[in-house]
Amino acid sequence: MISEYSETLYKVLESSIHDMTSPLKAELREAFVMALVFQDGADEI
Repeated sequence: MISEYSETLYKVLESSIHDMTSPLKAELREAFVMALVFQDGADEI
């Protein structure tokens, strides 16, 4: 489960890259979500 802190962190990150092109933003979000999923999985081990 993605924590509230991580969601807030993403929103701050997204607002700081508002001038990026959409494809880059989408790619960054995907990488960010993958990192969160990996982190959550690591926490369960």
